[in-house]
Amino acid sequence: FGTKFNAQIGVRGEVTATQGLWQDSTSKDGYFNLFPNATLSWIPSQKFILSANYAYRISRPKYWQLNPFKSYLNATTSIQGKADLKPSLSHNVSLSAVIASRISVFTGYSRIKDYSDIQVPVLDNETGMMLMKYENSGIQQFAYLGASVSELPITKWWTLTANASYNFLYFKPYEGMSSTVSEGFTNIGHSFNMYASTTFYLPKNYKTGLSAFFVTPQLVGYYKVDMMWKMDWFLSKSLIEGKLNLNLYLNDIFNSFNTNLEIIDNGRKL
Repeated sequence: FGTKFNAQIGVRGEVTATQGLWQDSTSKDGYFNLFPNATLSWIPSQKFILSANYAYRISRPKYWQLNPFKSYLNATTSIQGKADLKPSLSHNVSLSAVIASRISVFTGYSRIKDYSDIQVPVLDNETGMMLMKYENSGIQQFAYLGASVSELPITKWWTLTANASYNFLYFKPYEGMSSTVSEGFTNIGHSFNMYASTTFYLPKNYKTGLSAFFVTPQLVGYYKVDMMWKMDWFLSKSLIEGKLNLNLYLNDIFNSFNTNLEIIDNGRKL
């Protein structure tokens, strides 16, 4: 629409057919979905782009989520899939602004129906055994606001890439969902995450850099995930006029990237 407005509208149709063989039983499913999407962009100048987007998306169950047989993580915890697990469907809207090709500001919202990416916890209070079951457990809503900068040149030999965002999450299980948590359980919370990487360009075609990731305690489905962080380092040498690269990586330098989950139900830790 002229030189300053662009629009793109589309729709994708998908047919999915699944069949599972589970010892003496089988499972079959089939479904058809339409996935519309639309993007509207305003480009008043070459240094500024404002875009609004809507997309309807699908996330199909993975094999291990469909496997109905238990697998044990340890002596007291097991995981079990569900053969007739349905796909998760989501509505997603976003708004972003790109400034001078390197700086972005963005915000968005997602609503996921039949959420199944995380297991439903079922605790046997008498034995202490915890069963983690994949289910279409409920509706998860997610909103975010953030900013990023891409390969910003600090000097001729130093660049910086970074992004940070604030996130709000609301998860509510379906009524009657078989789990340890009480009726009316909801998981509501905030988190902040940040990623940064910096690269130093050295003489004789060497370059080195550091990257770091940090996220405050966050919510995923039924669970609260503790704070996580890590730092990585790399060294690279370019040979034969850039046709060959030798790379050395050291991931998680401080051995800090651990994942710890807990469930808080009305002040009670499970």
